[in-house]
Amino acid sequence: MQSPPFWTKHSYELLAGLLLLVLAVELGFSVRRQSQTYDEATYIHAGYRYWQCGDFGVNTEHPPLSKLVATIPLLFDQPKNPGPPCASYDTGTEEDFAHGTDFLYSNDAGRILAETRFFAASFTVLLAVFVFLAARTMFGMGTAIMALLLLVFEPNILAHGALVTNDLPVTCWFFASVYAFYRYLQRPTTLGMIVCGVSAGFALATKNSSLLLPPILTMLVVAEGWIVWRASSPATLADRGKFWKRLARGFVALAMIAVIAAAILWGFYRFRYSARPAGHEMSVSLSRNLNGVPGRVMGRVIPRLRYVMPESYVYGLADNAKDSTWGIETFLLGRLYPTGLWFYFPVAFVIKCTLGFLLLLLLTIFTGRDLWREKRREITFLIIPALSFFGVSLTSHLDLGIRYLLPVFPFLIVLVAAGVLRFARQRRSWAYLAAALVAFHCISSLRAFPNYLAYSNEAWGGPQQTYRYLTDSNVDWGRGLIDVRDYLARHHITDCWLAYNATADPDYYDIPCKSFPDVVPHKRAAVVPRPVEGTLLISASDLSGFAFWGSPDMNPFAPLLDVKPAANLGGHTLVFQGSFDLRLLSAASHSRQAEILASQGQLQAALAEARAAVEMAPERMQGHLTLAQLLAQAKQLPEARSEYQESIRLAEAEGTGYYRPQFHVARSGLAALDSAR
Repeated sequence: MQSPPFWTKHSYELLAGLLLLVLAVELGFSVRRQSQTYDEATYIHAGYRYWQCGDFGVNTEHPPLSKLVATIPLLFDQPKNPGPPCASYDTGTEEDFAHGTDFLYSNDAGRILAETRFFAASFTVLLAVFVFLAARTMFGMGTAIMALLLLVFEPNILAHGALVTNDLPVTCWFFASVYAFYRYLQRPTTLGMIVCGVSAGFALATKNSSLLLPPILTMLVVAEGWIVWRASSPATLADRGKFWKRLARGFVALAMIAVIAAAILWGFYRFRYSARPAGHEMSVSLSRNLNGVPGRVMGRVIPRLRYVMPESYVYGLADNAKDSTWGIETFLLGRLYPTGLWFYFPVAFVIKCTLGFLLLLLLTIFTGRDLWREKRREITFLIIPALSFFGVSLTSHLDLGIRYLLPVFPFLIVLVAAGVLRFARQRRSWAYLAAALVAFHCISSLRAFPNYLAYSNEAWGGPQQTYRYLTDSNVDWGRGLIDVRDYLARHHITDCWLAYNATADPDYYDIPCKSFPDVVPHKRAAVVPRPVEGTLLISASDLSGFAFWGSPDMNPFAPLLDVKPAANLGGHTLVFQGSFDLRLLSAASHSRQAEILASQGQLQAALAEARAAVEMAPERMQGHLTLAQLLAQAKQLPEARSEYQESIRLAEAEGTGYYRPQFHVARSGLAALDSAR
């Protein structure tokens, strides 16, 4: 076979470079329109504390690699408020979020977000390079260009590609590990084994979901042996000997890769077991952190891992085990469920992927028999990781967004790229069809710019309608304060109410609105009058009743669901204008005001607010719980016991799954009163 002309090689390289440039531009311009998303402040703060203090007790939920890389520019900027002395405060999820918000907004938040997001985007660009190289190695240059094109215009990649989170970084290193293992088995060398071990170590040091790598690589070793066996015809004793030798060599390589990966993981924790600097302990014991995790496997295995893994990593496993086991409320297809659903990710995948990509995937599946016969080994290395990760996702009860499924995308992209080119070469009419679907994929993505986070395909109404079917990081995730600020400025609105499920500070964005009560207490939170009048800006997550209010009947924004919004800001925030009787929301605001007054030592005034909340909405479980806690604090024990019992009764009547944290607090409070008798 003759090598391609000189100009053809360079044209391919130029096209790949242009696509990478397009990716960088898309990431840069789209992320500039986003305020801080929910988790970014705590990740940025944690990364800086790792550099500053080596305090890995901060944000133990996830390993440190992506946080360390994103916060490299802060080492040179030297924030004016570096935070309190090292290890001087308690650890825990609530504390981490509070300290993260304080750190970000006591410094130049805009500059910090821009710099850290720039470094975070490097993982996405690196992923694009890995996808290009893998597709070229497996199927050739044409497939590599097609795979890169599909990735550059994949809205889910673009949505998370420049955020300071760990979803794209783990996707990058997960794919790189499998690709490096493919190269190693193709041509075993010591260098190849080291590269694979380092990639796997980076994946482990990025997110706990990368613990799926060892079983996936093991399956690939077995699959590799099976392919060799099938290729031997007939299977003689000599062939069988080769099979067992190849299998044994693969498992030995896996053992060495595991050792290298473990060393890399320990290296990111400075080869230190203790999560916090010398002389400082975690605020909550591991056994208490595992409280409520059912089953012998999780409850017994995780504590024993402290003998072989860093303390912070084990705490992260405990956090994720508890969250995944119990789950949280899930919003899907317009309904609120008390916990995760096995079909959540398949449905979210169909909603969040472009129609062009979904149709190309179907074409690849139904017409890929010839590709399978010719490239059985390559297809195996793409299908096994994708199906394994997708399959495990069905068992998760933590259904917060398609971002948890991102590691599947690069494998499917390479598979589809190979399939579509094979399909297009069969007939000219099929080539036109394939080109049309690829163009549809790209155009649909571009139409969503810059609101990639809220993307849904045309069958579901596009980004403006995604909030009707999904929520949280699929739609808003707290990113919309810049759009809110600009909308208010354009319409000269200063008297307004804002509800947004996030940790960003609206004062930083010069938003004059009073805040409705929400998951995160906001400085501008106020008692909501009846009726509330004027301009109401409600985030998509709040409008759905997600993750705070309880059962669907307790959604305080339900009266707005049948009202046509005056405006839809990027699919993430709905604007309503008029007069609305939001009784449940008003009651919740009285409960929140009671908590604020109690924290200020004004117990009698707090009790008055709490009683007003219960009187206004006697069916609200949380209102009775707040009143019970305040009554217990005021030593009015018989009435406190009665309120605790009522809160428990209401939770059980509506479904305790909707009130899991509050139900635990109510049961514990009642037990404390009974034990004090």
